[in-house]
Amino acid sequence: MTKKVLALCSVVLLLYACQSEEPTHLPEGVIESDKPYYVINDIVQLRLESSSALASVQWDFGNGKSSKTEIGQVQYLEPGIYEVNLTLTDLDGISNVISKEIIVGQYHGYEAVLHEVSAGYSGDSGNVQLRLSNSDFLFEEAFWVSLIIEDFQFVDLPLAIEIDVPLGDARYHKHERPFFKFMETETETILGGEGSSTSYTWLENEFEISGLGRYSIKYKLVLPE
Repeated sequence: MTKKVLALCSVVLLLYACQSEEPTHLPEGVIESDKPYYVINDIVQLRLESSSALASVQWDFGNGKSSKTEIGQVQYLEPGIYEVNLTLTDLDGISNVISKEIIVGQYHGYEAVLHEVSAGYSGDSGNVQLRLSNSDFLFEEAFWVSLIIEDFQFVDLPLAIEIDVPLGDARYHKHERPFFKFMETETETILGGEGSSTSYTWLENEFEISGLGRYSIKYKLVLPE
């Protein structure tokens, strides 16, 4: 009888202890971004929306960078889908991790158009080839070349050549890479390219370069899937 009473008391005490413990409430929140997607080298700003009383936050941006600031700020140098993890720690030392995917794309040129031939070439026609390289040196080896368009009559300009190449980063840096050269292959004369005095005109999804001749690059934003 005594053993049964003791056992019953133990169960009652255990139930009372469980009921007296308050449930643990994890700190909660949502990561908000100012854009649905970004371009490489954009400044990405992330903010936390939370009603929890927090002692600290710890950002992990998914690219090896981290921060303990209230507003997260990061730049991504490569296109991709990055998972950002934010660790929230409340005043009682309880932590929780919330996440958000950040989509980072890159501009790709899809068409190069020669509008005017450089004054350094006096012919009315020529064998035209587009060459793409990583520097503007004349003899820099091209990493991509188009087919040669033989005996093209310059009275028939503009000449459009299809391409598919990643460009530089946001807005006014697109033209920084690669370097485009429209060449006359028989004489190795630059028909269109950047010169010592080059100007840029920005149009919708296209930029125009006036230097050695005049040409433009049409581009689009490519997002990772």
